[in-house]
Amino acid sequence: MEINKDFEVLRPVTAELNPYITLGRYPDPTFEKPNQEAMQNLINQSEFIFKFVEKHIPKNVTKK
Repeated sequence: MEINKDFEVLRPVTAELNPYITLGRYPDPTFEKPNQEAMQNLINQSEFIFKFVEKHIPKNVTKK
């Protein structure tokens, strides 16, 4: 965000997804899996992030 202020729009979305980075991966008896509706919302947010970032990648970047 220091380089491109447009990415500020991702802050609230990533804040909501962030807990699932570790809680879903490591055993924790207090972790409650999201219900179907919440899961779909998380998927939609992930797709939003992906598409947003994809739009901001220069088209002339070559794959290695």
